[in-house]
Amino acid sequence: MTDVIVRRMSFSADRSLLLIAVDWRVGARPGQFVMLKVGDWPVVPRPFSICAQDREAGTTSFLIRRKGLLWDQLLRLQPGATVQIKGPLGNGFPDLSAPLLVGGGCGVAPLLFVAATRPVAGFYAGVASAAEQAFLAPLLPAGTVVTVNPQFVTDAFLADRCAGPVFACGPSPMLRVLADGYQDGPIWVSLEERMACGEGLCKGCPVRRRDGSVALVCSDGPVFPEGEVSWTWQD
Repeated sequence: MTDVIVRRMSFSADRSLLLIAVDWRVGARPGQFVMLKVGDWPVVPRPFSICAQDREAGTTSFLIRRKGLLWDQLLRLQPGATVQIKGPLGNGFPDLSAPLLVGGGCGVAPLLFVAATRPVAGFYAGVASAAEQAFLAPLLPAGTVVTVNPQFVTDAFLADRCAGPVFACGPSPMLRVLADGYQDGPIWVSLEERMACGEGLCKGCPVRRRDGSVALVCSDGPVFPEGEVSWTWQD
């Protein structure tokens, strides 16, 4: 783990989302993630997708949802504090131009990084509340279609009858609906799973492939061609 300094922190109005920027100049690909830890508790670091990088300022940003023990630690931080990071980890999205982006919840984080590195054919983002919508608005590209719970981002995307390659990230049920409903181009999915090491050592983030083999989200992914994933692994 590497000690890095917190540069900026901003919260959504309902305190459900945190955008945190740290002084960490490292080359990363959209879709890669880090393991992040604050102090001695919780003991196990947590995985977070890289949301943005500012190469001139030397900062890397993460979008974090209010959840679990780490959130309480994050609330106590101030700019200038130290957090621990390991990464970048994982494989990232392929180098395709003009993909369609579909993200649910914090699944929009790696897609924001994609949109900052290349033109995109469309961006569809699903959020939990109007407060989250307002918070993310300055970060999303112009023309982004945003749905607010209880609307489903997959419904909006499929209704538009888009065609072309898709990069998607979000909860597994959302990705499964997308995989079942979209037939007009290849899909790459970034899977969200609990993990402890981020490097394949603890084997705590397995996913079953359609050929029956087992992959690890951290070291074999987190990005997979949709056709490789057996969506029944969590049934």
